[in-house]
Amino acid sequence: MIEVAPLIIGVLALIASSVSAVFAYLGWRDRTRSPRLRVGFTDWQDRSQRILDVVDNGDRRQIVFTLTLYNDGPREARHWGLWLASLDPYTMFMLDNGRDSSRTVQNDLRLGNRWASELRAEAPADTIAPKGGVLALPSRHTLNFPGQPSAVSFDHRLSADGMPQSSGQFRIDINWTTRKAEVRKVS
Repeated sequence: MIEVAPLIIGVLALIASSVSAVFAYLGWRDRTRSPRLRVGFTDWQDRSQRILDVVDNGDRRQIVFTLTLYNDGPREARHWGLWLASLDPYTMFMLDNGRDSSRTVQNDLRLGNRWASELRAEAPADTIAPKGGVLALPSRHTLNFPGQPSAVSFDHRLSADGMPQSSGQFRIDINWTTRKAEVRKVS
């Protein structure tokens, strides 16, 4: 005679493992089907140039640049956001939304002893196409800092609906002889 208890336990274990596998697959599928944003910094006068000019701005220095967002993921990016933060209290970003009222900008966000700025898309139609989509933001943005450092580093975060937030650090290497700067991703 077959004992019923081990059979029931075996069937329940099979059902539980199947359900668990389905949820694991769905989680994996959502992660691989999400937008994957990255940001690029280009010269404000010539977007094909990644080398930026360093200019004087009163008693401070300033780098003027434009931003481009790239979507390498398979899903369009909606309600995207970009956050940039200095690593010290003397360096500051000024982001601009241009004349686009569907985007909000918050500058002068105080984080302990440093400053942050945020640019967010508020309209559902303000999207970045999937699989290589590019959104060139039309405004001029600035990074202001004192002295003549050889480099300026800053933190960044990118987010969009359905995308895990990505973060890291950029470094701007400055050549004071040519007054040119180049942005590179550190992490």
